[in-house]
Amino acid sequence: MGFAWKSFETGGYGVAAAVVSNTELMPLVGTNSVGQRASQSDILFDSPLAHAEINALLRAGGSANGGVLYTTLSPCEMCIGAAEIVRTGRVEYLGHDPACDSLLQSVGYGDDRILAAVSPVGIEWATLAEILPLTRSLLRRPSQASKTAAAYALRNPELLSAARCLAESGDVLSSLGGSPQLAVKALSALKPTNPTGHF
Repeated sequence: MGFAWKSFETGGYGVAAAVVSNTELMPLVGTNSVGQRASQSDILFDSPLAHAEINALLRAGGSANGGVLYTTLSPCEMCIGAAEIVRTGRVEYLGHDPACDSLLQSVGYGDDRILAAVSPVGIEWATLAEILPLTRSLLRRPSQASKTAAAYALRNPELLSAARCLAESGDVLSSLGGSPQLAVKALSALKPTNPTGHF
């Protein structure tokens, strides 16, 4: 979550991903750099393609084959497709984006396909993993955030309300306590969106 926090701090959506493989000693990390003019760590930036998962997979190159892609938020269609193309063995995510529900159900995750999504883990961190990108979406493009906001309105209206309050606060990270650890405590009364009940 530290990388996701840094992404949000520098103007990104607050999503981070890492590829862990048998051939690399260290995880290969990417962050969401959509809308950022420059990035010291990501390959793609200032592009609608600059998702955290894409940056992590690009950084991993061939070592992503058979590896695990960890991401702080359930991946979108583009990122799932990229993970399949490079033959990632598994995808695990922390927070759940209810706007991706139909996608995750339609591709049949959990079977013996190349890619198997794992339900969110770490309930105390999942709320933070969801609220950062939701808040950035509300801040950056309020009129276009309607699909995501509508999904949260149905599945987790309390989290949507909290994200709107954060967006209106003017200083989101300070309102959350100034660090990921303090933010988790500040958000402890909220529950993450749980698509499967596997907490």
